[in-house]
Amino acid sequence: MEKEKFINDINNASKDKNNQEAIKLEDNIEYRFELTKEEALNKGINQGITQNTINTIKNMLKEKIPYELISKVVEKPISEIKEIEKSMKD
Repeated sequence: MEKEKFINDINNASKDKNNQEAIKLEDNIEYRFELTKEEALNKGINQGITQNTINTIKNMLKEKIPYELISKVVEKPISEIKEIEKSMKD
């Protein structure tokens, strides 16, 4: 509903290109789009980092590296490392 109102406001304001309201709405759309792109990019980067950390933990566990050393290297608690190890066995 809010989206439809927003689109209607843009359409109404855009009829007059000299209208300051149209310019403000266009700027607002650009700002929201850029923010959304940035948020999506950051989310993707964070997911990649998390997955890489999990893969590193799994590889270290396969090499029989002690929990304490894995925890120190990847900066994760031993309990989380053990959960990942358990998921490898399931």
